[in-house]
Amino acid sequence: MAMTAYQYTLRALHYALLLSSQECWKCHRPTPVLGILVPTGHETRWVDDDPESSEWEPQESASLVSNISRLAPTVLDRAQSLSSHYGPGHTKTGGSYLLNSCAHCQVAQGDFFLYSEPDGAFFPTTPAGIANIQVIPIDEPFACCGDSSYGTISDELARRAW
Repeated sequence: MAMTAYQYTLRALHYALLLSSQECWKCHRPTPVLGILVPTGHETRWVDDDPESSEWEPQESASLVSNISRLAPTVLDRAQSLSSHYGPGHTKTGGSYLLNSCAHCQVAQGDFFLYSEPDGAFFPTTPAGIANIQVIPIDEPFACCGDSSYGTISDELARRAW
């Protein structure tokens, strides 16, 4: 069944896939991880009682996207073509969503630790940490249900992408 626009809460005309590395919390080996960035002008919406009537609101900053519960199939296909360790999963603390798994021990690498903990793969605290993130711009539409995070890291990565 095809997904329709009202089934998403965030959309953009294009996006970027991010590749980095994170030490696995379980086996302590470095594992590749994938992230998503949307540009300035992406749109978000709050879902109310009638999701088809909700209005889209343009955003003035680029955003990292995490805790994705639903992703447009074309975006998921492209992400999984770059990382076979990205897909549906479950964490003890964050619930079920699309996430990275360790390439070595297959344990879920929760988005909180990648995006919200200082020195996480997508929350670097040094210029060298930001430089370690590979940015791959994708000129295709993006849509998901997920969380946005704004700040200097997403702005810097957006400058590299577009």
